[in-house]
Amino acid sequence: AWSSGTVELMAFTADYPGALVVQARNYGYVVDGKRLPNNPKAWCLHTPEEPPDNVPSTPYYFAETNRDASTTYFVSYLGFVFQMVPESEGAYGNAVEGKPYPVWADSTVNLNLQTLSVEIEGYAATIHQTMPRDSAQWNALVNLMAHRCKARNIPPGRTFGHYAVSVYRSDPGQLNIPQLIADVIAKMEDDMPDPIFRTPSGRRAQVGAAGKHGIGMDEHEQ
Repeated sequence: AWSSGTVELMAFTADYPGALVVQARNYGYVVDGKRLPNNPKAWCLHTPEEPPDNVPSTPYYFAETNRDASTTYFVSYLGFVFQMVPESEGAYGNAVEGKPYPVWADSTVNLNLQTLSVEIEGYAATIHQTMPRDSAQWNALVNLMAHRCKARNIPPGRTFGHYAVSVYRSDPGQLNIPQLIADVIAKMEDDMPDPIFRTPSGRRAQVGAAGKHGIGMDEHEQ
């Protein structure tokens, strides 16, 4: 049987550079006295049902509540990223309730130990309106997911709404998850360095912006 662990609150360094750390009070799983690691394979998206404004309250709620409630990340309406739970630990965000496990998941392991979870400031009913594509919040979410997908080797296509694994949840409503995934993939590709190869003559050349201008790497190097 799974049991939750009691965390001794100690400051941790954000996994995502630039994230604001507000540590949740409750997270982590223990079985027979052994702490179980989180091995994230996917993203679960949530809305915290708080107003999209300049007051991000959910991270501080997680820091103070006695409830078993937390997610890994929170993206504010203004585009700030908070981290509440270390990625190595299981947040209490999206256990499976009344629905089948995703096909990629191990059904013998709590889903919170196979995911990164993120609260997106807003309401399930209106998040598709309050977080339009290319808004500060949308772009912050894309950047977060692209960075951590690369770091953790998570396929962006393994992104799902909370409603997909719980009969009790409707979040994140009508959020356009396929478009989000497409933007994450594009961001990951944009951030990749241009590949370098050698021409038949032995000169080093670069594919990408430099290649478009016909500039070989050797012409720049001293």
